[in-house]
Amino acid sequence: YIYIYQVKLDDLVYVDSDIVINEIMASNDFTVSDEFNEFDDWIEIYNIGSTSINLEGFHLSDDVLELGKYTFPNITLAPDEYVIIWADDDEEEQGEMHATFKLSAAGEQLYLSDTDFNILDEVVFGQQDTDMGYARVPNGVGDFVFQYPTFSYNNNESSDITMNSLNKHLIKVIDI
Repeated sequence: YIYIYQVKLDDLVYVDSDIVINEIMASNDFTVSDEFNEFDDWIEIYNIGSTSINLEGFHLSDDVLELGKYTFPNITLAPDEYVIIWADDDEEEQGEMHATFKLSAAGEQLYLSDTDFNILDEVVFGQQDTDMGYARVPNGVGDFVFQYPTFSYNNNESSDITMNSLNKHLIKVIDI
């Protein structure tokens, strides 16, 4: 017997947003470590707009059939600010800035959705090189290109990045 299953994706809704997936790293061996000194995959979210946006209840996922894999905590991004989500499947052990999935260096898709699971942004990527960023150029609005990572910094200026400037616009959440 042969069984054929058809997945219906007609219910997906895409909406314009000032919040975008700006850069990813799906194979991080030594570029930047998280607060536990682990070199995990990461996703950079960026506010390209002119007003602050609260991400609480927004979602990230690598599966279009399960858009709610990771839900953002109460984080407000001001205009021109970035937030990093570690894609390491360690949310329960390492906190709310760690997603419940990892990125595949062999390639896959990534979705950003709002509280109603409307898709705000998506990136489909192929094979990733270790310690190279896959980033929008021009920053926030352009097509994705391979380049040296800019971790929480403007992608247009990748050749001008120094380690001292990496945290310039990064939003950090501290549990109290």
